Amino acid sequence: MRIAIIGAGIAGACLASRLKHKYKVKVFEKSRGAGGRMATRRTDDWKVDHGAQFFTIRDELFAQLAEPLIRDGVIRNWRPRLAIFENDNWVLDEWNDEHYVASPSMNSLCKHLLESVEVHYLAKIDSIRGHHEHWELVSDQKDYGFFDLVINTLPAPQAVKILPNDCSFINDLSRVEMQPCLAFFVRLKEDVDLGWDAAIVKNHAVSWMAMNHSKPGRSQHIPAFVMHLESSFSADNFDRDMKPWCIETMASLCKIHPSQVSELHAHRWRYAKTSIAAQQLSYYDQKMGLAAVGDWCPGERVEGAVVSALDLLRKI
Repeated sequence: MRIAIIGAGIAGACLASRLKHKYKVKVFEKSRGAGGRMATRRTDDWKVDHGAQFFTIRDELFAQLAEPLIRDGVIRNWRPRLAIFENDNWVLDEWNDEHYVASPSMNSLCKHLLESVEVHYLAKIDSIRGHHEHWELVSDQKDYGFFDLVINTLPAPQAVKILPNDCSFINDLSRVEMQPCLAFFVRLKEDVDLGWDAAIVKNHAVSWMAMNHSKPGRSQHIPAFVMHLESSFSADNFDRDMKPWCIETMASLCKIHPSQVSELHAHRWRYAKTSIAAQQLSYYDQKMGLAAVGDWCPGERVEGAVVSALDLLRKI
């Protein structure tokens, strides 16, 4: 069976790593590299995780998949000094569950899972046309041939745009709603001890802050700071230049002075968080040869995407 997987994020990478042993699998990713929202931005001499910041491993099947990856150091436990910010005050706290990161960067997990898989990067798929056992991926880059099964791992609002109109589960995907997140990442001139490594912010436009270099496997020589903004605030300001606001907020909220900033970058995540999830863990129409998975299924975020992918594997 010839299988096309659209998207090289964690869901697509999990699927490809398992399916490659039995089927002919090709992965198609519109970006330059793997990771999806488990993204890492690189410049000339530093890198920083500006997408998903961490993940949990509560699901038993995910734990089985993760066990050898933890043993090999691809997944590592992260125990930061966690702060809770609320009403201009902060207190140190601890997570109840273990939290994990990929090492040496968040996209390392996807890269590892995609080893020995045929991946086409910079391959934006515009639509899927054809019929069962004869699906063609429409792209302005090249002709990729035909496939028996096409698995879509894109955010649901994007998946709906490229799936055939007669797809049996397209109405379910159409009801999914996702919210944006504005992300800022900063290279600092020198390390700054804020008294915490990661912070959850309540009742504020900011929702998350972290010293990225506090994560295991990261370079301690180039300090990097990450800030994510709350969903509704991100939506209201999605197309604005928020860098000046970010500089002011860093100074007022966590006492990072503008003179300490070497570089400041921003990224607009249009589909970062699910506000209305799908009704199933995964979607599979065997007769049509179409499937869809993602963190927009019940569960959310990195672990939700993995659980969705593992649920589809059980069906296939």
